[in-house]
This record gives sequence, C-alpha cells and structure tokens, in this order.
Amino acid sequence: MATITGYTAERMKEIEDSAIVDGDIVGNDLVLSRRDGAQINAGSVIGPVGPQGYAGEASFRVVTSTTRPTSPTIGLMIYESDTHRIFSWNGTAWIYRGGIILCSSTTRPSNPFTGLMIYETDTKQFFVWTNTQWVTPGGVTLCTSTTRPTGPFLGLMIYETDTKKVWTFDGSTWNLPKNISGGTLGFVQIAGTPALGNGIAINIAGLSLTVIVGASRRIRISARMNVYTDGQQITASFHEVPEVALDLLANAFNSTPSFNRMFTNAVILTPTAGVHTYYLRGFGDSAKTTFVDANSQMPAYLLVEDIGGV
Repeated sequence: MATITGYTAERMKEIEDSAIVDGDIVGNDLVLSRRDGAQINAGSVIGPVGPQGYAGEASFRVVTSTTRPTSPTIGLMIYESDTHRIFSWNGTAWIYRGGIILCSSTTRPSNPFTGLMIYETDTKQFFVWTNTQWVTPGGVTLCTSTTRPTGPFLGLMIYETDTKKVWTFDGSTWNLPKNISGGTLGFVQIAGTPALGNGIAINIAGLSLTVIVGASRRIRISARMNVYTDGQQITASFHEVPEVALDLLANAFNSTPSFNRMFTNAVILTPTAGVHTYYLRGFGDSAKTTFVDANSQMPAYLLVEDIGGV
C-alpha cells in the first residue's frame, strides 16, 4: 500500500528535528533541547519572591525570664530555663504556649505565673499557681496546722497532715465539716499542788488551753482533779478568754481533810472561729485554804474536744 503525503522530505526532516527531547533549569529559566541539538529558552519558571524565611538556628532559643531577646522577629520561640515555659513572639508580645510542667515537690518553678499547672512526679499531684500559692485544682491541699495557705480562696479544702483534720475556707475563716467531730483540740495535765482561791475564784495554775476552733462548733471541756481542804465547800467552773462568765459548772461538795476527786465537764457553742483559751477556775471557803493535789499517778487535767458542728 502506498503512503501519500503532501510534505517534502526536507519539511519532514525539519519537523522531526524540532521535536523537544530534553529540558533543564538554568538559573531561573527553563531551557529546552531539540532533537537537532538546538536549545530554546522557555523563560523563567520562578514565581514572585515570598517573604524571607526565618533562619533555623534563630527560630528557637534557650533563654531565661530575664534574658529574653530584645528585638525578636515574628514567630521566634523561646524556652525559659528558669520558669520552664515556652513562648512565641507575635510582633507585640510574648505568648505562652501552655502545657503542664513536670517537676518534683522540691523543684517547683521559682518564678511561676498565675494559672501555671505543674505535676509533681514524687507526690503524684497536680498543682496550680494562684499568684500567691500552689493549690490542687478541684482537690484537697495538703499542709500542716502551721502551714495553711496564706491567701485561700472560697471553698478551698485542706488536709492537715499533723492534726489529721480536713478544713474548708468559707471566705473568712477555716471550718471543720459539720456533723464531723474535730477530735481532741488540746490536752494538758499537771502534777503539783496549786492553790484555789479563798472565797474568790482564781485560775488554777497550769490548767488552761489555747486552741483553734471553727465557727458554730460544739466544744466539750472536761477536767479532773483531786482537791484537799478541811471540810469546807469547793466550787469549780470553766471560763474562756477573753473572759466570759459562762457559768458552765458550779459543782459544790463537802470534803473531809483528805483527797477528794472532782470531775467536771460541759459543752459550749463557739460563736466565732479563731483562737480560744479555756481555763479552769476554783475557790473554797474564804476562811480556809484549798489545794489541788496532783502527782504523776493521779494528775489533774484539762481536755478540750470538738464534738461536731451545728
């Protein structure tokens, strides 16, 4: 079968030689190579120039809270080795990148910011910095009776590891949970022979206690002592400092010139929270001398207990 064409041999050779067989980037241009070896510059293949990228070694720096870069570029990130925080510069301010810091109870951040959260690997507890202290978020803060939080917030709950008690802050004072006994608040005992007043009630030396109580708590005060007089009437009563004539007890009994045991107790309601001092007072007949008689085998004591709220 014959092939019919309208092209001459020269034209066919020209078409074949103009075929593109290769190409390469030279500078910013695309250079094409034809079959016959001729080259065609197809022009630039590079688009518009974008903004300068940040140098890799300057995009993240390790600094401290006092050595931050003074002229940072947008997007620069820093890690503060003293606060353990990561920040980025947005053009006007350093923005904290968040996260929880791992530390121990002895390596907490020395310069924390409000809201910073940490996890202590030794105590297995989370804490949040309130700008004045570390507190457990939604939980109970561990402390002692002498290291309670100094700036507590309303509703903060603490557990005192020395007293084994739970307290809640009501916005002004610490309170024990209602209907839960606070246990023994104080106990003191003496061994000696302090005198009672002759016709005038006086504080019995050594039988006083200063305790911390919550508001509206029932406090039970108990005392026991052996007394000696010569057949005269003896009266003992509890009082509180600042002194209020509570008239908690006025037990009177006749004694003989020998040892006589007196046991007294009363329950009172504390009107306000805070520090309260309780003491035992006593007196005998104005013409007679009355003594407490106590020794190591039979000490005199004063006991103050929290037996619940109202």
